[in-house]
Formats: sequence, structure tokens, C-alpha cells
Amino acid sequence: MGWYRHSSDKPDPFEEHRQELARQEEARMLEIEHLREQWMEEQFYKHQLEEHCKELISLIGGTIYKLMSYKDTFEEWLATRPQEVQELAKAYPPGEYRIKEDAPVKVTKPGKTVLLISYLEQGQIGVMIKGEDKSDDALEHETMLCERYKKSKEEVEQIHKQDVTVNVDPEWIELVTSEV
Repeated sequence: MGWYRHSSDKPDPFEEHRQELARQEEARMLEIEHLREQWMEEQFYKHQLEEHCKELISLIGGTIYKLMSYKDTFEEWLATRPQEVQELAKAYPPGEYRIKEDAPVKVTKPGKTVLLISYLEQGQIGVMIKGEDKSDDALEHETMLCERYKKSKEEVEQIHKQDVTVNVDPEWIELVTSEV
């Protein structure tokens, strides 16, 4: 006899299998979309947590600064530090400082106020610079790094808003306020 030919009025024996595969593919795609949405939500919450931690650190730093405004407490703490730090802290008490106009500091703009947050034995001090006080050079550098590490536009915007801590030579700052 001749070859069996499939006529259009007979059901396709593979149609049910194709439909099942299509259902499985659709289920996989929905699962992938769900996982992607979950990941994006986790990234959002991770970023929110980082921001809240930074705000908390800033708040704690401000509280510590206020607590250390009592001269006795500061003197007690200072007595436990290395000689280099003691000399630096006596010359530059905790407080708010302004970046001098001729300062070679590229992270912020001259004249901006920074908060002194640490002393280094090497003679530098750590200051916190507000995100909105970053210089154009600092923002360009952050943007370049974000492009290198393929950060999204939203991530770049958030990074630009974040406060940064940098070490500077104290000769480039001038005291604005201190309670010590």
C-alpha cells in the first residue's frame, strides 16, 4: 500500500504535545518574570536599607558629636588616643569646618561645610561631605565608575545623592563651629 497521508480532517497526533510544551514555556516565562520582579524589589529594599543606614550613621555621628561637646568627655577620650591624634584633635576639635577656597580638594566645592568625623595618625582628618555638596569632578568620577560597573540610571542618581567620607589635610579646612 502507499504512504499514509495526514488529511486535514484528522487531528494532528502532536498537537496535544505542542500545546503542553507551550503551556510549560508560558509557565517558565511567568516564573522568570516573577523572579525578575522579586530581584528588582530586593534591590530596591537593599538600596533603601543602605540609605537608612547612612542616615542612621549620620544621626549617630551627630549624636556622638553632641555628646562629645562636653569638654571633659572629649578630654577623657583624647587621653586614650596616640600622641599624633591628640595633637591633631587639639588643633582641630570636633565640629563643622569649611573647605578653604584654595583647597586642592576635588570631592567638594570650596566654601562648603563638612563635618569632622575622624582623626588619622598620619596627620589627616576624616570629613563627611553631603551628597549635594559634591563637586562636578566627583560626580563625573562617580558616573564613570557607574558606567564601568553597568549601574542603572536610578542607581547613578542615588549614588550621586549619597554622602561621602574623605580624608583631607587639615590645612585646607577652617573651623565653623565646635562645642569643645
